[in-house]
Amino acid sequence: CPYAVLPRSRAEFLAGRSKNYRKKIGEYERRCRRKYAARFRRSTTREEVTRDLATLRTLHMARWGTSSLAFRTATYVDFHERFAQLMLQKGHLRLYSMESATDGRALAMSYCLNYAGRYYYYQGGRDPSTELDRTGLVLMHQVIQEAITDGASVFDFLRGQERYKYRWATGDFGSDRVTHWKSSWTCAAAIGQRAVGALRS
Repeated sequence: CPYAVLPRSRAEFLAGRSKNYRKKIGEYERRCRRKYAARFRRSTTREEVTRDLATLRTLHMARWGTSSLAFRTATYVDFHERFAQLMLQKGHLRLYSMESATDGRALAMSYCLNYAGRYYYYQGGRDPSTELDRTGLVLMHQVIQEAITDGASVFDFLRGQERYKYRWATGDFGSDRVTHWKSSWTCAAAIGQRAVGALRS
């Protein structure tokens, strides 16, 4: 689980990046503004959350295809719709979009939570046709700065060692899996299935 310790200000964050990073991110930001009239938006209403989660799913699946299990079942989609609405209500949801002002289409999206001084990056997506314009990188750069403005001290990328996360990560956490069973029967069935699998191997 890569994470980044955040400074206290955006200026300090930029000063802590390499000269090459500052040069390149500036070029990509200008290209996105010039080519798409790109604008940054946070989802703030129930209607926006519903619409933007659907767009995130489309972008994520277009980007990752079958290599990602996210958003592939109705149960998964329904859970995140209900969860995101609850987090919006409690003030923790940070669902961000980078959009084209010329035609309104989403270029990239980021699904985060802000809780107890930490930003948790759960999922993202971008339009594959914008890959050379680095829209995903530009959005993540902006989201990390938003986390700093929100007063977060850590940006947690959660599980997964994708290379792009290490542009910003300063360390790694371990992770634990917690399973909650709805009934003793399903728990017993799962334990039995694992035991049979262990015997076969």
